[in-house]
Amino acid sequence: MSARDMRMLQFLCDHCAESPDGDASRELKHIWTALSIAAVTGQLEACERLVFMLDKCDSFPRDALASLKQALAAVTDSGFGWFCTSLLEQSICSDRDRADSLDSLLRDAVDADQLGTVKLLLNSGSNARSLDASLVIKAAHARGQIAIMDLLVSRGARLPSGINPGGHGLIAPALQHR
Repeated sequence: MSARDMRMLQFLCDHCAESPDGDASRELKHIWTALSIAAVTGQLEACERLVFMLDKCDSFPRDALASLKQALAAVTDSGFGWFCTSLLEQSICSDRDRADSLDSLLRDAVDADQLGTVKLLLNSGSNARSLDASLVIKAAHARGQIAIMDLLVSRGARLPSGINPGGHGLIAPALQHR
């Protein structure tokens, strides 16, 4: 189990276990947050377990659960795009108070090298300029995530000092002349 998995499961254990029996909305919020993180980081097994936990929450709408299950079943064939889109739609439609914003999910997707999910989050309203570019882009650079760096810069993130796009050939030529 990765460190990210441990962080997510520890979060659930700490917060959901502390919730009073009558505080179903708080438990649902924590499961939803963990599910969002698992989805944008491409963790299928964690998503399956968390959707199972949602199934146990009587307050979670059954039609929304059916939609999530259908999208989750398609992950192995088509990737996480449909599942992440379904999560975003449910968040918007249900006025769910998520602990993680789109921007923090964007950081998680970058950390997990999920280019498709990074694109989806940016297209859904996440702001590349709001990222702590120094940390996120330097980490992406260190991991060799050139396509993600190109995408973030094309959407407004600034390259931090110490990363020379022309000297390393890291950023698409059209972006080097900015």
